[in-house]
Amino acid sequence: MASSAPNAAALIESAKKAAAFQAVEDHLSPTDKFVGIGSGSTVVYVVEAIAAKGPSFSANMTFIPTGSQSKGLIRAAGLRLCNLDERPVVDGVSVALDVAFDGADEVDEDLNLIKGGGACLFQEKLVAVAAKKFIAVADSRKQSPRLCTKWKTIPIEVLPLAAPDVLNRLKAMGSPNPVVRSGLPSKAGECVTDNGMWIIDAPFPPLLLPKDLTAEVDGNGKNGAWEIGKLAEELVKLPGIVEIGLFHGFNGVQAVGLGKQFQAQKPVAAYFGTPSGEVQRTSTSKSDLYESRSLTTFDAIQSSTAAMLSRQVFRSLRAAAPQRAAALSIAPVRTFAAAAASEPKAPIAVFGLDGTYATALYTAASKTSTLDATAKELAKLGGILDKDAKLAGILSAPTLTPADKSAIVAELVKQAGASGATLKNFLDTLAENNRLGLLKGVTEKFGQIIAAARGEVEMTVTSAQALDPKTLSRLETAVAKSSYVGQGKKLKVTNAVNPEIVGGLIVEVGDRTIDLSVSARIAKMNKLLTDNL
Repeated sequence: MASSAPNAAALIESAKKAAAFQAVEDHLSPTDKFVGIGSGSTVVYVVEAIAAKGPSFSANMTFIPTGSQSKGLIRAAGLRLCNLDERPVVDGVSVALDVAFDGADEVDEDLNLIKGGGACLFQEKLVAVAAKKFIAVADSRKQSPRLCTKWKTIPIEVLPLAAPDVLNRLKAMGSPNPVVRSGLPSKAGECVTDNGMWIIDAPFPPLLLPKDLTAEVDGNGKNGAWEIGKLAEELVKLPGIVEIGLFHGFNGVQAVGLGKQFQAQKPVAAYFGTPSGEVQRTSTSKSDLYESRSLTTFDAIQSSTAAMLSRQVFRSLRAAAPQRAAALSIAPVRTFAAAAASEPKAPIAVFGLDGTYATALYTAASKTSTLDATAKELAKLGGILDKDAKLAGILSAPTLTPADKSAIVAELVKQAGASGATLKNFLDTLAENNRLGLLKGVTEKFGQIIAAARGEVEMTVTSAQALDPKTLSRLETAVAKSSYVGQGKKLKVTNAVNPEIVGGLIVEVGDRTIDLSVSARIAKMNKLLTDNL
């Protein structure tokens, strides 16, 4: 006798539908005018939920698709369709979408996403960043503590011509077996996106969150350990990659506080349908919302009376502290600081959570006309962290009590020689949000922003042995006269030592690299010999 109980597939579909209907109920307002509609099986129910509200509810709405599938869904439901590039322009800027609904292949505990299973990731990201708020809808199987745990690969949209080179570069980054996605069973050959591109599926070990990083595990790919923001930053640099299926960083609510509208990739909330028929809603926590606000304002956080921190922290700080402040070479930014006070916007975008904090610190320092002082203070802390690798591990310790954090902040402020409130409020914010472990990355990203503000172009000269000042000066003079450095720009030269290059030089100017190393020549010779044999 056949069982009347619903099968697993039916339960999953029911779960998707419940999540979609609840998401639409919570986030679609009759006053909304522009609505993004994503791709995937769950979005079918999003459109169904909108249509179920009746024609009068959506009469004044225009729906923006992420691809051919969602375009068909919008038309079939009798809703008004408009392509993303056809929406109205007001004051030279395309209008923002009020809300966008889309599915996900995997969602981690911080609401970072993997998308692209349906090969629509580029247009999905364009719609997500165009929206004031992005809502993810999926079934509960898509939940995971870390990305690449259940959905093992990151979809990457690439130019077909560049695919072979991108595959090799991905392998060098630790992806064990990246492959070009097949178009089967729908069609023979490669999977071709709506944009005429191919999809590479690149497997990686589970991606780390910023809170996972320690002094030993920095998330830069060593032993295959990548932090999501750092991996995304490296992937988008690869020539031939059009877009990646990692949706990370900050959400639309946080973007407003950070002054980064039309840059938010993460959802403000995710809805998961369970086989039991319940809907789980995960959204930006109160602490995350506070973090977004505090990044902009750096309101002072009241701390309880601090107990004495372990001597290990103080020894690390004091031993690593520079003996003379004069040893630090910090160029003045007074003229820029005065201009920035009226328009506190970072001159460049830096990525990752540490980049978000660095940008927020820049904004706060600009508003208070303390850029010069903050740059010097943060540079001191960067020098301390460079000298003592163990200190980063201490700052990242999950067992720090509020008293420990308060004592650490006090000592950091002391070592930085900070006299104003900007740096202290910033460090208080890091401590309150358990982000002190990001401090080293913040110092580096803040340095990049300040360099751009000063009109500096960073030049890193890598050699097998340290170069003498005369040689560095000659290189600086030669590059300064070249097209690598724009008019009015200044070079900031750093000599990095890497014995593995054997000899010669690697010169990196901005985003350009000139590899004149012996190791590169050997590699080319080996390739020639291998190809000929």
